[in-house]
Amino acid sequence: DYRTATGERRWVALDDGSKIQLNSASAFDATFSAERRLVHLHRGEMLVNTGVDDRPLWVQTRDGYLRALGSRFLVREEAQGTLLAVQQGAVALFANSREANARHVLKPGEQVLFDHTGIHAPIANGLDPWGWSDGVISAHNMRLDDFLSELSRYRNGLLRCSEAVAGLRVSGTYQLNDTDQVLSLVAQSLPVDVTYRSRYWVTVSPRV
Repeated sequence: DYRTATGERRWVALDDGSKIQLNSASAFDATFSAERRLVHLHRGEMLVNTGVDDRPLWVQTRDGYLRALGSRFLVREEAQGTLLAVQQGAVALFANSREANARHVLKPGEQVLFDHTGIHAPIANGLDPWGWSDGVISAHNMRLDDFLSELSRYRNGLLRCSEAVAGLRVSGTYQLNDTDQVLSLVAQSLPVDVTYRSRYWVTVSPRV
């Protein structure tokens, strides 16, 4: 029902008063009945602000179900599983919507990575998971290859990182509305060159 293109972020207001912010290249459906509200994340990432409603709000992901308890939280698909981070309220995590007891209940400030095998500690790569909702990438001592992988979510084409510079570290807050400017700033702060074969084929390599 709702989707974003690469590089696009948008807010969606639902009939129950909930507001959902979609990140780049993301999509979800919303199905409301008299008994429950169901939001199905098909791909990408979203931030959910739940509305005041007596019906339970469920979020379906590829790796499990979430039940929101008056919450502000984000859900993000990653290669290793689904990331769940809670900012306000609480979120209960279930393997499926028919389970009577939650596998885990997250409170403000907590985050987990989960998949079909269970619940795991999130990968600490230096990225602030909430930054994109404010239109920025916020990195703290982040590997350059991880940083560029994150940046590539917001631009079309191929963004490559040479192995020779992959382990360099990036810290700072960068605006997402101009990814070419971000690459320029990285080249100013690190000993790297940014080479454009075209707008859609960019390589970051050691400075010559």
